[in-house]
Amino acid sequence: MASTELDEVATVAGEVPSIVMSYKDFLQSPPITELDAVRSRGATPLVTWEPWAWGGGVNQPAYSLARITAGDFDGYISQWGQSLAAWGKPVMLRFAHEMNGNWYPWAEGVNGNQAGEYVAAWRHVHDVVAATGAGNVQWVWSPNVPYWGATDLAGLYPGPGYADIVALDGYNWGTSQTWSSWVAPVDLLGPGISQAPHLGAREARADRGNRVQRAWEDPRPPGTLTWCPIWPRSRTSWASSGSTCKRKRTGGSTAVTRRRRPSNPPCWHGEARG
Repeated sequence: MASTELDEVATVAGEVPSIVMSYKDFLQSPPITELDAVRSRGATPLVTWEPWAWGGGVNQPAYSLARITAGDFDGYISQWGQSLAAWGKPVMLRFAHEMNGNWYPWAEGVNGNQAGEYVAAWRHVHDVVAATGAGNVQWVWSPNVPYWGATDLAGLYPGPGYADIVALDGYNWGTSQTWSSWVAPVDLLGPGISQAPHLGAREARADRGNRVQRAWEDPRPPGTLTWCPIWPRSRTSWASSGSTCKRKRTGGSTAVTRRRRPSNPPCWHGEARG
């Protein structure tokens, strides 16, 4: 992730991103320089930490859940924990996301993984990092929206002592594909919110006058391709901003900023605050 990307996004949007997300696989070192760049611009870093070799496909036995739990990567994981602890500033780790699908090697039912192994691997990684004293890390558990054939979320949730933030990924292709059409956020994300642990009607409900609630219920397509909600587990009220999501897999970065013009594909970021 180049620092110039962050400045370019802020210039285009007219606002500095509040959260910048980057992607790292299990072959990469802790991105301290990148975290410094994000922090120096007033944003909070969110690192999607992927236990695989990026680009290697779903079948990667070297990165099976059983091997992670067995401690094969403990030295590497400890290095991350020690580096983040030494850095000392708030950082979010979105570990092994979209685990209820079948397109990553950390999903159960692929790559030799068995039922129950995801939670065991998550807890192991969490505990190894926590043992380094990295109390500045918040853990983000981020499944994909449920779909027919997806793994049930209840068996994938590591528990309230292991996840600080519950998130949900939903991809709305709108009219960008011949097979797709606009899906209202309430239809795209509603089933996932009802299933995700610690997320029910009370937590997900917003005031009728709130911008999130209006966007949530609005059936009209505003050009949005993705909805990016994040909920701290213990919070109940909503704050929101329209935002642009810039995700470049090459640089592995996502900057969350306010939407400036309708031609930008925006991403709604709703964050619960107590």
